[in-house]
Amino acid sequence: MITQVTLYTAIGTSLALHWGSTHRLPQKTLRRATLIEDIQISDEAEALHVLRVDLGGELGAVRLHAPVSRLTRWPAGDIWPAGRALATRLSAEPGLVRGRRVLELGTGLGVAGIAAADAGARHVFLSDIDASAVKLALRSHAELGRSPGRVSGARIDFARGGWPAAIRAGADDTDVVIASDVLYSERQAPALARFLADYLADRPHGKGYVMNPLARDKARIGFAFMEEARAFGLHVEAEEYASRASGAADMQLIKVENTRSE
Repeated sequence: MITQVTLYTAIGTSLALHWGSTHRLPQKTLRRATLIEDIQISDEAEALHVLRVDLGGELGAVRLHAPVSRLTRWPAGDIWPAGRALATRLSAEPGLVRGRRVLELGTGLGVAGIAAADAGARHVFLSDIDASAVKLALRSHAELGRSPGRVSGARIDFARGGWPAAIRAGADDTDVVIASDVLYSERQAPALARFLADYLADRPHGKGYVMNPLARDKARIGFAFMEEARAFGLHVEAEEYASRASGAADMQLIKVENTRSE
């Protein structure tokens, strides 16, 4: 049996719902998004939050599914700034993905994947190291109903290399890889560069777009990734990007491309 309770809230609200009873918890906000509604659902199989958030711009309000934290009962997932920035960029420049097959690494709650599908991608394949994240992101896409039959997904750990046959088959030379907030440790830099080099090897016009924060440690890892990607023979460009209203650059959009076959 599914029980459902709705909490109408906004950033700054400090109430959460705990299995039908109300508990006061520390303030919770979503990063760079306005929380409109939080519905907690539980059944015998799982417990999750359905977050209705306003992402702004063309994306507008969407419903996202997130697992429930066992500790706080808040959504365990979050909308990371780089994911929001990548989604906004794809929405503003749909030509980056329109008509192309898109593989998203580190999908999380699925915001960038939703933006890619909205922008007219021929197909979007969601992937994450966490299989439950992929499952919930696919559920969000299905309920949104904007891209029926054009979104699929599976667990992928790009640090270990390899990918499912579903995305290896039918390789298209215009395939695109998108990723955000995936360079969070030193070992991720060579791993991501190696994965992209392998994935783009038989896609001579394929591209990758990695949105990475310019915070000190992540910026350093981002630069290391660019050097690794060049060492694998990929063409690399980087563009500073402002995701905040202040206009100050806080993100870096790293573009990689296979040019060996040209």
